[in-house]
Amino acid sequence: MPDFSISGVDETEAESLNSALLGVAATAVSATKRTLITAADLRSLIDHEYKKSVLKCESDEACLSEIAGALGADLLLQGSVGKVESTYSLSLVLLDTRSASVVRRFQGTAGSSRALFLTVERGVQELFDEHARTARSGLVLVKTTPPGASIFIDGERVGVSPFNAEIDLGEHEVRAELGELAGSEIVFVEPQGVTRVQLDLKQPLVEALFLSDPPEARVYIDGAYAGETPLRVRELRSGEREVVVELDGYLTDRRQMAVSRAEYELRGREPFRHEVELKRRWPVEPGIGIGMIGTASKPSDGLGLYVDLTADIWDWLQLAVGYVNPTAWTAGARVFVLRESFELGVVARGIAFRRRAVEDDGPFQPAVEGGLSAGYVLRTPAGRVGVRIEPTVSLDIERRRVAFPVIAAMTWALR
Repeated sequence: MPDFSISGVDETEAESLNSALLGVAATAVSATKRTLITAADLRSLIDHEYKKSVLKCESDEACLSEIAGALGADLLLQGSVGKVESTYSLSLVLLDTRSASVVRRFQGTAGSSRALFLTVERGVQELFDEHARTARSGLVLVKTTPPGASIFIDGERVGVSPFNAEIDLGEHEVRAELGELAGSEIVFVEPQGVTRVQLDLKQPLVEALFLSDPPEARVYIDGAYAGETPLRVRELRSGEREVVVELDGYLTDRRQMAVSRAEYELRGREPFRHEVELKRRWPVEPGIGIGMIGTASKPSDGLGLYVDLTADIWDWLQLAVGYVNPTAWTAGARVFVLRESFELGVVARGIAFRRRAVEDDGPFQPAVEGGLSAGYVLRTPAGRVGVRIEPTVSLDIERRRVAFPVIAAMTWALR
């Protein structure tokens, strides 16, 4: 057998593939009680030019038959492989060395190198009539999670999972569908044993196009970075997807995107489009918090109204001035370490207050406080709306007394 004629791959891969295919062919031929003489054996006796001049054969096919006959071989096996994208095409030809005529041909396709090796083995068996003593079909068992899915083999519905049947040998596409869930796998059915297929059904894939004005914005799908706009995602799970589009200097766009496989098919597999027009971020983004304040260490003081005017400088820094009815003004800042749906950070304030025992025109007294700031926010078209709680420690500088105020407030911010 001469070397396989291989196309569609680089030279290094072709050499490796040829060596592997010759090994598979040799094993398959030996199972027929014959010995395979490879191109290496031929090259050890005669080169291409010499064979033509000495043996005086008029074609490569005839010349190879002459050489094989000189070696005592009655049959000559030739093979060629072509690769287009991920699919291999195989052609095998069996020649009679005495008449230089074609005895039999075999052609097949495979979706992987492993499937290609099995196809070569099956082709050799058929060429040497071993297929007559080999089963033409094999058993396949298909299970799905969840069960009860419709099973399709090569596009034809054959039953419901769990499913088992006897089907033709070779490569097949096994697909399962259950509502919007789907899964598929390419399998190679062999004559011995049972080919087992386990499909974990997931939302089927669709294609989507993400656009923004201005472009080159970052796109996150369900929290995972997907790329920059304009962006084409060829394998997007159908269903409800959260899409976040971010660009420095602009407000973040966050919305839900509903994609359906059924709609995708009805649209002729036209990609879904997700287009956003980003709004420029203000240099300073205002906000407000309104709530109540109480002192955990002195609950008899009751509750007071708390109003907080805020200005977001960066995502992680917020400045604030506040008023506590009826006796105090505050100024401070919040630094956030987490600011998504949940907010977590620290707060520090300076306070100017009048003691309740003093008349309204009495002097203001200084105090400082600091503590944790935690909240939960929802993004709306009008901004971020949420709740915040801040347990703090307060120090009356003049009297050196410590208090433990707690603030609970509703918040709004233009972000």
